[in-house]
Amino acid sequence: MGQCATSTVAIEAELQAPPRAAAPDADARPTRWPAAPLYRVLLERSGVEVRWGMKLGVHPEIEGLVITELTSSLVEEWNDEHPELCIQEGHVIVEVNGFQDHPSMKQELAKATSLDLLMRPIRSDLQQLAFNVFKRKHCLSATLHPADVPPDQDLGGCSICHDAMVVEQSGADQIEMAHDGAVTAHAESQRVVRLACKHHFHESCVKRWLLTGNHRCPLCNYQLDLRP
Repeated sequence: MGQCATSTVAIEAELQAPPRAAAPDADARPTRWPAAPLYRVLLERSGVEVRWGMKLGVHPEIEGLVITELTSSLVEEWNDEHPELCIQEGHVIVEVNGFQDHPSMKQELAKATSLDLLMRPIRSDLQQLAFNVFKRKHCLSATLHPADVPPDQDLGGCSICHDAMVVEQSGADQIEMAHDGAVTAHAESQRVVRLACKHHFHESCVKRWLLTGNHRCPLCNYQLDLRP
């Protein structure tokens, strides 16, 4: 459940944007959470090597962990047995095993074999923003492909940052590292990926390009499908 630095930058940029003007409401009262019932989920796994199967959106300015994608049979089993307490994309994890701060919640998700989750089915405005940004991130992951050139081949300069692009590993090795969560921000900035149109870029460069709303290849204007 490592987080992409590009997504965090995108969220911060949107959070810092000037708020839209709104008519004053004398009866409006600020709330930390939208009014919605809470529900509780109990999950168990056989060992820490078994994934919970929930991709999460998280940001320091946003309370809770927003579920952006479900990929596990553990969740499917819970939903089948508890249709009235169904876990869905967009729901917010408010508490994990009694913890509500992000570091402790993420640690429990990583190390615990049983989870007591307090959930909320409705998102606040900021949580909705996180949900949208991280859904775009997941779409990005499906859009970027490993470089299809031999290792150590010089591809010239990245057309976005103009720095040199060199494939230091095979595409399969790059993808395996990404799945293991072992890729640092520096490694990602140097890793070379390919779009469907066969043009290559630094991964961090093209992610920034696509996250800003440019859904075309920077070189040939090939239209990319980034819909969830």
